[in-house]
Amino acid sequence: MRRLFYLFVVSLLTVSCTLEVSDNGDLDGYWQLTRVDSLVTGNSADMRETGIFWAVSYEMLVTRSTKQPMGEVIFEFQHTADSLCLTNPYVLYRDSSDIKVTDVNYLRRFGVNSLDEKFHVLQLSSSKMVLESELLRLYLRKY
Repeated sequence: MRRLFYLFVVSLLTVSCTLEVSDNGDLDGYWQLTRVDSLVTGNSADMRETGIFWAVSYEMLVTRSTKQPMGEVIFEFQHTADSLCLTNPYVLYRDSSDIKVTDVNYLRRFGVNSLDEKFHVLQLSSSKMVLESELLRLYLRKY
């Protein structure tokens, strides 16, 4: 009888706990922007020394620079097998309210050229990601 009681308690605890699990797959993680190619001019820029990172976890994507105190930007995003859409950007401030981004120039340093940016996912693995927008191709490595 005691064994049955313990089994019941464990079953009840298992059923009553709900854990939200990310279904982002390989997208989840901390990504370093390593290179940017311009699709307009054909030029490339090595971005490894800029300290630009993208952090993806569950339902948020945060861009930040480890080299410049410019504020982190958080995006809502939708991810499918072949696309990544970033929307609704806000600058995160620790000491005050977050500010909605209305000027796309603030986002350009992170490789984002629109307030509602759509990327085509060219490659996504556990270590590399290549994204392409209308203007840029971004190369990121999982850090």
